[in-house]
Amino acid sequence: MKLKALTSLFAIACLGGAALAHDHPSTAHYIANEGVLVSHGETKIMFDPLPLSGFGVYPEPSFVQIAKMMSRQGEYEGVDAVFISHAHRDHFSAIAMITYLTSNPEVRLVAPQQALDMMQDDDNWNEALQSRMTILDMEAGDTPKAITIGDITATAVRIPHAGWPAPARASVQNMVYRVTLGDGATVMHMGDADPRRQHFIPHKEHWQAKRIDTAFPPYWFLTSMQGRNILEDDMNVAKSIGVHVPLKVPDDLKESGQDYFSKPGETREIGE
Repeated sequence: MKLKALTSLFAIACLGGAALAHDHPSTAHYIANEGVLVSHGETKIMFDPLPLSGFGVYPEPSFVQIAKMMSRQGEYEGVDAVFISHAHRDHFSAIAMITYLTSNPEVRLVAPQQALDMMQDDDNWNEALQSRMTILDMEAGDTPKAITIGDITATAVRIPHAGWPAPARASVQNMVYRVTLGDGATVMHMGDADPRRQHFIPHKEHWQAKRIDTAFPPYWFLTSMQGRNILEDDMNVAKSIGVHVPLKVPDDLKESGQDYFSKPGETREIGE
């Protein structure tokens, strides 16, 4: 996806508790790569919705999807908050997020400091946008941070990026979010978390304090026993749907019997 074409599209667009306990279950709508829209009634959140590129390896949002996001159309109408896991280009675009926040003045952003740094370095940055942001400048091992946005309650924990302890990976502010939408579902988005138990055990009391209806882990957690144990035993997850699935779905994921998103537009009812 060429940035020039993407930016032009943005400009055009700018003009224009468990879910089973509720009558209206929460829904997960797949955007692309690790992008997921979760809704419960009129409450909506998005995780990693606007990557800059999929590098030809991972699915990207289409021009149509991006235009709908920017102009609050269809399923993207009424989004309350966006959560960014980390500032890698297959998860986050500074220009796209600046454009989205400018076009959607009611939306709040939760993101690591490294994502804010990228936005502030962009020529289109507007300092007024920062008043709508919760910025997380956390180290691995820090106490979980609580976040409240209207009837959305969340926590953030910095878990090292996959590939840790390589310095280039260890330096990434990768956030794991546990988010509850009002009286609806509790979901978890893990970014590109490294699948080693030593990162999760120190926070086990935090994970055990609240049952997670559905987690969206990177798919590599689902193709190993250790990864599944982290989700089910350590993190208190009832169900997982893998994300960050390449365009060519790995054979071990196909054969695992685990659920995953791979085609933009797929939906799941959380709690089914």
